[in-house]
Amino acid sequence: MTAPVVDATNTSAETAQVLSHTVALPAGINNAGRLIKVMISYAIAGGLGGGPGGFMVWTWPGGWEPVDQDEQQQGGDNGFVCACYLTTGSEGFTGDGSDTIEVTSDLVSRSAHNTYSFTGAENPSTQLPEVTTSIAANSAPDPPANTPTGGPKDFTYIAVGASSLDDTFSAYSSGYSGGIFVNTGGANANHARCGSCYLETTSSTTEDPGGFTDPDSATAEVLVSIQETPGSGKGGGKGGNKGGGKPGG
Repeated sequence: MTAPVVDATNTSAETAQVLSHTVALPAGINNAGRLIKVMISYAIAGGLGGGPGGFMVWTWPGGWEPVDQDEQQQGGDNGFVCACYLTTGSEGFTGDGSDTIEVTSDLVSRSAHNTYSFTGAENPSTQLPEVTTSIAANSAPDPPANTPTGGPKDFTYIAVGASSLDDTFSAYSSGYSGGIFVNTGGANANHARCGSCYLETTSSTTEDPGGFTDPDSATAEVLVSIQETPGSGKGGGKGGNKGGGKPGG
């Protein structure tokens, strides 16, 4: 077996308060069997959404599988939502990094989007990516531990910090690769930012990443585990650990 491989990433943002959010997808998704993971950090402009607990309602295109949502409704007024999709090769994607989807919210919001594509990932109809989240009002992101179903396996983990404000993260979790970041361009609670990095593991049972280095404060801290495809071959990535490291490119 081998951990799902990150093929490509992309970022985008809606810098105005909108109901329809254009999310840029990674390159290479014109091929079948690519798992696309979309993660959105969003600002709550005011009021409560129509979902359970007053959460904003996000509507995804047909075929997309919602995975998780969390919100801090007081103080930071920020939320995190994610979904995934397994490509068939018949979607008409160009695969050159210019493909997008439209995701709608029931309240106007600014949003920051980090997207990933993977090969060797389990079909989400069999096993969705598994997410652990925590809310921290006034501290740097430190994504919580994640113990995925069926371990030990070769999982790939994505550590995420999602919050308001606009400062970049100066370091990501130690041992993690490919740090990416985007914000909506404003330094107040009506804006959003999203930073993330990933770790490929061998025979992992649980992962507890170290924190990010952040000059401001975070609201949503997230760790996502991506399952390997059964029979995906021998190999493997790096083992899990804890600490703080420099962001990747």
